[in-house]
Amino acid sequence: MLRQLHITALGVIHELDIEPAPGLTVLTGETGAGKTMIATGISLAIGARGGAHLVREGSDAAKVQARFDAPAGAEEWAEDGRSSSRDRSRPTDGGRRASAAS
Repeated sequence: MLRQLHITALGVIHELDIEPAPGLTVLTGETGAGKTMIATGISLAIGARGGAHLVREGSDAAKVQARFDAPAGAEEWAEDGRSSSRDRSRPTDGGRRASAAS
C-alpha cells in the first residue's frame, strides 16, 4: 500500500505531499487538478519511463518519491523517479540508480 507520495515539478503539480489514509481507492477532482499527474508520479516512482513532456514548465526536472508498505514480514521500501527537461528518465531504488526491472 502507498504510504507517502512526494511530487515536485510534474505537469501541473508544483509540489505535493500525500499521505493517503488506509483504504483509499479513488482520486476525484476537477478537470486539470492533477489526478493524472498523481498516477503518473506513482508510475515514475516504480520505474516507468518519463520524458521532458512531463516536467513542469520552467523547471529543470520532475522528481517523485514514494514510500510503500511491504508484504508481511518485510520492511517498508521507498522508490524514487526523476525525469529531466532534457528528456531523460532515471528511476532509482533507495537513492541508487536502478532499472525498471530492479
